[in-house]
Amino acid sequence: MTQNTYAEIVERIRGILLTPDGQEKIRKRRLEAARMAKGLRELKASGWVLKATRRQVGSDRTVFTVHQRTLRRATNGLEVSVELRGIGVGRLLPPPNGRGYPILETKQDARELKWGGSEARAYIRACANMKRTSPERHLQGVIVQALSTSPKHKLLQNLRPVRPANCMMEIPTPVDRYGNIGTGNIDILARTGRGRWPTFVICELKVDTTTPYDAMVQAIRYAVALDVEVNGITHELKPANRSVYRSLFGSNLTSQEPLRFGAMAIVPNHPGAEAKARTALDDLGTSSAWLDVMLFDPREDEQFRPVLRFRSAG
Repeated sequence: MTQNTYAEIVERIRGILLTPDGQEKIRKRRLEAARMAKGLRELKASGWVLKATRRQVGSDRTVFTVHQRTLRRATNGLEVSVELRGIGVGRLLPPPNGRGYPILETKQDARELKWGGSEARAYIRACANMKRTSPERHLQGVIVQALSTSPKHKLLQNLRPVRPANCMMEIPTPVDRYGNIGTGNIDILARTGRGRWPTFVICELKVDTTTPYDAMVQAIRYAVALDVEVNGITHELKPANRSVYRSLFGSNLTSQEPLRFGAMAIVPNHPGAEAKARTALDDLGTSSAWLDVMLFDPREDEQFRPVLRFRSAG
C-alpha cells in the first residue's frame, strides 16, 4: 500500500482548515487558547500549586494536570487534577483564605483533606492499589517526569516537557486523530533545547502495536493543525496572536515571530519495530521537517526506557 508523504499530509490538513468549517474551528480554538492562557496565568500567580509537593508511592509520583475546561473558566475557580499511575484520584483546590495547604477533594467519596496532612498521604497510598485502566495515560506521566529530571537519558537530552505551573496540560488541536475537523488532544508537548526560539514537538505515544508510521502520521496531523492555528497560512489565513500561545506553552516572550512545530512518534520496541521506524521516515520523504521516532522497552513494570531514536530532521 502506498503511504502518504509528509508533503501530502501537510497539504490535506491545510486544505481542510481553509474551508469555511475549518476556519470557524480555528477561530474558536484561538478564543479558547486565549482563555486558557489567562487561566494559566491566574493559576501561576496564585502560587499554591507551585508549592504543593508531589507525593511518592514506591517508584511512582502523583501527577498534577490542568484541563482545558477548568482553564477556560478560571474566573469560576481554579482546580488541578491529581493522578497516580494514570488514574484520577481527586483534585486540588486553592487553600482556604489563600494560605496554608491546598485542599485535596478525593474522587472516591468527595472528602476534603489538607494536601500536606497525614489523611491525604494515607489516601494517596491507598490509591496505589487501584487497578490501572489506562497504561498509556500512566506512561505519559512517567515520560514527562523522565523529560523533567536531570541528568536524563541520552536519547532525551534535547527535549523538555511543556509543563506550565509544573503541571501536565491538555493541548487541543483543531483536527482529530484521523485528520478531520474536530478536536484532538496532544499526548505530550515537548520543546527542544533552552533557546529563545525552540521547536515545539508534538509527541504521540502508543503502547499497543500501532506502527511507527501510523503514530507519526497522527503526530504530524496535530503538528500541522497547531501550526496553522498559531501561524496561519501566508496570504490565506492570518496568524493568531502568537504571544498567547507562547504564554500557554510557558514562555514570557511576547514576540510575534512564528512558532516552530515538529512531530515525534513514541512506540514500543516490538520485534521488527526498528525496521518499520526507518521505513516510516523514508516513506514520509522529507529531511526538512523536525520528525522523530523513538522506540522504548515495553516491560511490564511500565517504566520508560528509551532504546532507539531515529531522526529525519534538523
